[in-house]
Parts: sequence; structure tokens; C-alpha cells
Amino acid sequence: MSDPAVCLHEATHAAVALRRGLVVRRLQSGGWVRVPRYCSQLYGIRRGIPLRSPICLLADDCLDTDPESVLIAMAAPAYLESGSRRIDSYARLEALLATRYAQKLRLDSTRVQFYAATLAEICEPEARALAERLEATRVIAGSDL
Repeated sequence: MSDPAVCLHEATHAAVALRRGLVVRRLQSGGWVRVPRYCSQLYGIRRGIPLRSPICLLADDCLDTDPESVLIAMAAPAYLESGSRRIDSYARLEALLATRYAQKLRLDSTRVQFYAATLAEICEPEARALAERLEATRVIAGSDL
């Protein structure tokens, strides 16, 4: 079984990303992933290195095609409490990083946070259902979302 708080966090990213029309390739609550280009851009982690991490894996070019939606999905878990102080603290850090990246791209960071909060609330039922599935399976292919 996976950590329910981690599952809800990642499921919230996925539910909001899907609502915004982004491609979600995979959702995982643990295991290994090679850092995709967009994560390298957002988090400053070297692209391609293997990391043991939960992730909502989006299309590699998502920041090129729809940066606002990516940042909204990135910030959304900050507006849906997971029940874990550690995970919720990390979610707030991601929301801050989304704000900074929006400013770097000259996007309206207030709009990003507004839609992140709004969609986290709207997508909560889908996120919770997806989190339950993820907790049981640990990995969900994008085609099964």
C-alpha cells in the first residue's frame, strides 16, 4: 500500500492537469523515474537522472505547449489538504515555485493560483477517487485515467 497523503497529492496534480487538457502519461506513488525536461525546468534538477519519487508524469513538452496549465496543476495540491503536514508543506513549496516560474514567464501568477485553488476544489472528488486507485495499484498508466 502507498501513503494516502502522497497519493492524494499526486492525484490532485493529475485531476487538475486532465481538467486543463494536459496529457498525463503516468501517475505513480513511488518507484523510479528519469527526470523529464519539464521537471528539470521547474525544479532545477538535472534532466534524465533517475530519481526515486512519486510523480504525475506529463508530456515532456508540456511547458512549451501550455505553461499556464502546467503551473496550475503544479500548484493545485496546495489547496487540498492531504492530512500530512510534510506533504502539505511540500505542496505549498510547489505552489510558490509555480508562482515564481509564472513570473519568470511573465504569466499572471495571481491567475495561476486562483485557478489552482478553484480547480483543486472542483476536482476534489476525482482526485480522491484517483488517489484510492493509486494507493491500491501504486502506478496508473495515462491511458487508464
